[in-house]
Amino acid sequence: MQEMKQITRAFMKYGLRGFSYVYWRYVVAPRLFDARCPIEKPITRHNFSMHVYMGKRDFLMGLWSLASAYRVFTEVGQLYIHSDGTLDAGDEHVIHRLFPSARVADSRMFLQDFGDRLKNFPELLKFRSTYRKFQTRIIDQHFIGDSEIRLFLDSDLLWFREPKELMQAIRNGVPRPLMMSNAEYIRMEFRDGTSTDDRTSRPNGGIVLYQREQMNMDRMEEFLQKSDYLGKRFGDQAWMAWTLRPDLLPEDTYIIKGTLTDTIIVRHYTSPQRLKFYFYGINKIARDILEACVR
Repeated sequence: MQEMKQITRAFMKYGLRGFSYVYWRYVVAPRLFDARCPIEKPITRHNFSMHVYMGKRDFLMGLWSLASAYRVFTEVGQLYIHSDGTLDAGDEHVIHRLFPSARVADSRMFLQDFGDRLKNFPELLKFRSTYRKFQTRIIDQHFIGDSEIRLFLDSDLLWFREPKELMQAIRNGVPRPLMMSNAEYIRMEFRDGTSTDDRTSRPNGGIVLYQREQMNMDRMEEFLQKSDYLGKRFGDQAWMAWTLRPDLLPEDTYIIKGTLTDTIIVRHYTSPQRLKFYFYGINKIARDILEACVR
């Protein structure tokens, strides 16, 4: 039923390009499941980890996102895939065939494994215990693993060229946190009626690179104390930006909207753009990814 809704939406929104969506989404994209050799690259830095949150609904998209990242990354860390609890044994089998070194962490086990480490942060513990949406991933990825440098990625990114700014920052030890930029300011209102400032409202949470020590847990706690996260809409990217106070990646090459020119490094296919992930995204890179391992 959900797939039919997406197909209908593709034709209603893009007209005859709906046929392109159907072809790339249901004919080409699933061929990644047939890959018979690993897509990952060897780890280059053992103090560096990469974290992606996935569920059954976005599983295929997430695999393509990771495949595109490995295609262009020149620095590679330990991969952690954070399951929302819906990935099954078959999904994990695919993960370990494509990315043999990946570690899968089940979000349902987080409190059992790490709850004691949140006891000094009562609002964080309350949030992680009561909030049921995907934004809990921010806490999970920070505690799982012992790497000093962490790259937090959404599952709806497609990478087209080497992200030199990110790779160089990793080589330099990440002197400043880095995040993507939204196309506009996206403000979040706090319980007292105030809103996030410009510096907090511009960063986009699709890409977040930071050192462990830059994640100020007191600021994470403070943000939650100000937020009505069980009521009004809660923004995880504002939470990250509030905590890290990051520099922004170039918005003309790390994009959310716009044309895929030869200079584009990555595009973040946020919810309104997700259909384009297939017919205006993987169509640019599918041959490079599939030809080596799919027969």
